[in-house]
Amino acid sequence: MGMKGFDHINLEGAVVRTIRLPGDPERSIDDDAQKHGPARVYAAPPARYTRPDPDAMNKLEARYAAHLEALKRAGEIFDWAFQPEKFRLANIGDRCYVTPDFRVQLIDGTIEFHETKGFMEPDAEIKYKWFVASHPYPLVLVRWVKGGWSYERREP
Repeated sequence: MGMKGFDHINLEGAVVRTIRLPGDPERSIDDDAQKHGPARVYAAPPARYTRPDPDAMNKLEARYAAHLEALKRAGEIFDWAFQPEKFRLANIGDRCYVTPDFRVQLIDGTIEFHETKGFMEPDAEIKYKWFVASHPYPLVLVRWVKGGWSYERREP
């Protein structure tokens, strides 16, 4: 006799899975709740968030794009592009890539990549270290702090 289970939404709105273990009596959900209290209930793992359109900018990226466009019109940078390149970080499978948010070309022709971050995940920090160690381009981490842009430059 295998495990039987079903998903439902509890009063707090969370999706939970009720699992009946072998040896549990066969009863309806209503019988369980009325006679014996709730069955064994385990919270379902949270769903990983994925951006609806991976090519679209989030609010922070859109704000920084407007800033880059202003710098371009003022003649402080030559050009910029949103996520134009994807870099492979290691030769171990097909999942070890980083896609910087912006490629920025300075007036002197130098190319650098800018990454906007509201907060830093631990795996992102490792990816950026690999990027700087394995590619000839500087990486600039950009944050919006107290009404202005904060830059952290990492050289190869």
